[in-house]
Amino acid sequence: MKRPALAFLGLWLSLSSAEAVVQSQLMANADLLVGPNTYAVVINNTWTVGHTITLPPASATAIGQSGASSYYQNGLVIYDAAQTLSGSHVLTITPASGDTINGASSLTTSIAGAVVTLSPTSGYGWTATIHGPGTFPSTTCTNQFVRSIATTGIGTCASVALATDVSGILGQSHGGAGSITGALKGDGSGNVSQAACADLSDSHTGCTTTVTAYASAAIGQLPGTTTNDNASAGNIGEFVSATVATGSAVSLTTVTAANLTSISLTAGDWDVWCAGHFNMASTTTVTLLEMSISTTSATRNTTAGEFFQQGYPNGTVIGNNAAVTAFTQKRLSLSTTTTVYAVAFSSFGTSTNVVWGGIFARRVR
Repeated sequence: MKRPALAFLGLWLSLSSAEAVVQSQLMANADLLVGPNTYAVVINNTWTVGHTITLPPASATAIGQSGASSYYQNGLVIYDAAQTLSGSHVLTITPASGDTINGASSLTTSIAGAVVTLSPTSGYGWTATIHGPGTFPSTTCTNQFVRSIATTGIGTCASVALATDVSGILGQSHGGAGSITGALKGDGSGNVSQAACADLSDSHTGCTTTVTAYASAAIGQLPGTTTNDNASAGNIGEFVSATVATGSAVSLTTVTAANLTSISLTAGDWDVWCAGHFNMASTTTVTLLEMSISTTSATRNTTAGEFFQQGYPNGTVIGNNAAVTAFTQKRLSLSTTTTVYAVAFSSFGTSTNVVWGGIFARRVR
């Protein structure tokens, strides 16, 4: 039997005068032109060289239209499912002629497993954010500090400007007037001055200690790591994930929610996203495919904007080994350790339907 190629099946549903955005595209080892109704691009093949994705005009894309939340998307998502991006396999995203991305003529990333989200901001521009696991590009600053970090993960080095970057007294070894005796206090705006003993919680501790003030990064600029390490548990940037491989795909029962997989997140502010890939038998008829993020086991989350749903005319046969990807993400602000589930749901008949993929989270503050 001839095996059909993996393909994303899109459906345009006319729910109002606006056009629904329910189409997705697979990207192999070749450049790709994104259609105006595409909501997701999935890189599903290993690359041998870098490639380019060209966006539709921001003024012509159906992304961001209003309508039923089940069928409209606020952003275009590009997902490296094949984990193929690297320093020699760079993804370049270019806008249509006359458009920009984050104010620039293009955007690049080499992060394996990256997820790039793009939203049209006007008739001539896109904003983009890069998420996901992998090794971010490193930035090494010699006798400088990282002043800013671009969406590509690359930092900008800068020298310390005494007029704008330093408050307080600079030590003699660093070009300042010398050390001061006693403790220091700050006013919350980067200004440092001598602290009186009455300002301290213990009026005796440290009152005779010599303290030298040194330059620091500018307010609002937090230097990132400059190597391929991971943020420690509890720190900003902590990454948690769980995946299910194709060979361990979860079998589904029609109109019954099922856990694809789950992760445990400690208290804090998290960005969570999941991707589910549905595979149907050759005779399976499909009406609905859905992925959501839930804090209740095997329970759908149908809150507007927090799930993805793709519908088909009753009795649609997608075909053997055809893969349809559903991607969604949400913010979770947790006060205690919580199990978070990637929940799959499907309405189908005649034969079988399975799902594989993963759930991912990063602590943002």
